[in-house]
Amino acid sequence: FKQTRQPAGRRRSRQISQTWSISEALSEAIEHTSTHVVHKPWGRTDLQPWATTAVSDGPVGEVWFERAGAAGPDMLLKLLFTSQPLSIQVHPDDAFARSMGQRYGKSEAWVVLAAAAGAMVALGLKQRISAPRLRAGIRSGAIAEMVEWRPVFKGDVISVPVGTIHAIGAGLVFAEVQQRSDTSTSHLQEAVALSRPDVKTLIVAMNDGGRVYDYPPQVALEIADDVEDEYVRAVDALNAKRVDVVCLQHEFGIFGGAKGSHILALLSRLAMPVVTTFHTVLAKPTPAQHGVVVEIAALSARVVVMAAKARDLLRSVYDIPSEKIDLILHDIPDFAFLSPQPAKQKLGFAGRSVILTFGLLSSNKGIEVMIDAMPAIIRQCPDCVYVVLGATHPNLLRDEGEAYRDSLMARMEAIGIEKHVVFLNRFVDEASLLEFISSCDVYVTPYLNEAQMTSGTLAYSFGLGKAVVSTPYWHAQELLGGGRGMLVPFGDSTAIGAAIAGLLTDDLKRESMRRRAYAESRPMVWKRTAEAFLAVFERAFAGDRRRPAPVASHWTPFRGMQRPPEMATGHFKVMCDDTGLFQHAVHSVPDWHHGYCVDDNARALLVACALNGPGEQSFAEADTARFAAFIQHAWNPDIRHFRSFMSFDRRWLEERGWEDSHGHTLWALGECARSDLSRSRRVWAAALFLDALETVRDFS
Repeated sequence: FKQTRQPAGRRRSRQISQTWSISEALSEAIEHTSTHVVHKPWGRTDLQPWATTAVSDGPVGEVWFERAGAAGPDMLLKLLFTSQPLSIQVHPDDAFARSMGQRYGKSEAWVVLAAAAGAMVALGLKQRISAPRLRAGIRSGAIAEMVEWRPVFKGDVISVPVGTIHAIGAGLVFAEVQQRSDTSTSHLQEAVALSRPDVKTLIVAMNDGGRVYDYPPQVALEIADDVEDEYVRAVDALNAKRVDVVCLQHEFGIFGGAKGSHILALLSRLAMPVVTTFHTVLAKPTPAQHGVVVEIAALSARVVVMAAKARDLLRSVYDIPSEKIDLILHDIPDFAFLSPQPAKQKLGFAGRSVILTFGLLSSNKGIEVMIDAMPAIIRQCPDCVYVVLGATHPNLLRDEGEAYRDSLMARMEAIGIEKHVVFLNRFVDEASLLEFISSCDVYVTPYLNEAQMTSGTLAYSFGLGKAVVSTPYWHAQELLGGGRGMLVPFGDSTAIGAAIAGLLTDDLKRESMRRRAYAESRPMVWKRTAEAFLAVFERAFAGDRRRPAPVASHWTPFRGMQRPPEMATGHFKVMCDDTGLFQHAVHSVPDWHHGYCVDDNARALLVACALNGPGEQSFAEADTARFAAFIQHAWNPDIRHFRSFMSFDRRWLEERGWEDSHGHTLWALGECARSDLSRSRRVWAAALFLDALETVRDFS
């Protein structure tokens, strides 16, 4: 957090983000073609001069800038308008986010566009505190007193790296730039979208534990993992969209139901072929796990795995035929083949021989074996340093705190190798991870368990052209066999020490291994992986007998008939203003004299729900919200009836509307609760529907 004070109260800020440029993100906003408005109770109604967005639907908290046609930029620009303090947060890196069932981590930066007197933000803690005390502070609310609150002023630029506890106070207008850490799923989506101009993609995201996330624009649908009805609603949207192929990324723990069985409700109803990627294939599944995998495979046109061992297990344990299975290796970034020296210089390891292990720290990683091996390595390579990069696994942290990390450090101190081992207890984004991998001379994975189907960090280090030493877990056997790396027995510190020391003291051998790894990993880069998946999608589409079935919301022409023209909504929009839909028109001219009625706005909400699904020419989000807001305003909670008529000057003309108006409105609320793609609006509609339903008992 840096500020440069200048005379006469003027303030100038410095760019302090090392990962991306504020100016680049602002340039993106300048060329934007669309915005996405997010209403928040902590937002504001006065957005001038930063945004011209209408605020008739309530306070605006965020305005997202979206570039048309982008396949999913790594950066997102939002304007934030705060009238109240926001929640205290911390953003994880990609690895930690995945471990918690989320889609991605993120870092961000803020540009302060306006600040009321005394406006503040929180960045970090006042002092180092223990994990139990921090957890207690979160539960009690005392966390607000633990964070470091600092005044901010117009023009300040503030970087918020991953892992930084932070909060935004009231009275601020921010330009917030987020950099998203990507998972393999989002990398695949981007690569496929960019591979051919005729390919369009969308993502269906799983939300865990009732949480809702700020997803990038390419996420078209969200499913609450434990709500089976939401899987069925997603089917309706995908079938209506006439999607050609669905690509399911399967991992135990992502989907709800017994062993993830809720996903079967979606797959069994789809009208298009499914390609399923199994990220984990268990050699000894429980009966429930076995049943779910077999059923998913039966509902899939093609099955993809990332290791030959996984293919063998699908055949031998799950009886899935070989001809249905495709092998596509774990994807990697297309990173240049570089000398480690520049990255060493930047990270503070210049003049050292760097050995690296990365990942969430847990007892199955075998770090203690590497510590025991270090004295032998140091004797042959006195300048070596072993870097253990990564935070403690959240489950281990929850159950045991930092006991495992502390035991490793105590072991290191007892041996007397403190100057040769560095523990970096931090989250890192993908760019930082690639930099650390680039800096190392040898990458090591001393894992203790053979049953690891894939390792993203192993694939990344191999793809960056690193000499890799590993124990022979399944993925390592396949990737490093045949001299592409070095395999050593599990738990053998002598063998692993000898292998690493041999590479560090033999430049020719190490360089040869590096170049071979880099050359043989080129088919794994995202572009090639996308091409491989597209080929599988084509085979699935060509070989699957299912085709998108007719849906009620689509018109299917009879033989010889022409398809009707695209829906024209111009006049409909002319008939709407900031309040809602007008009752009548004189020819094509809105008739203000008759004002509005709840029936028409209820029908408009029905149409909006029908058109909000992917594949339809949908209304703007603000239009749908406007019709919902009119219905909400029409509800008279004192007598539990909807009002019917409103004059143009926004006066209700009666306190109790007609019974048929009440019925029409219930119909709209029920459909909104069932099919609206906005989860928050579905919740609203269901609650108001239940409130208004009781009234019909007394209808004639």
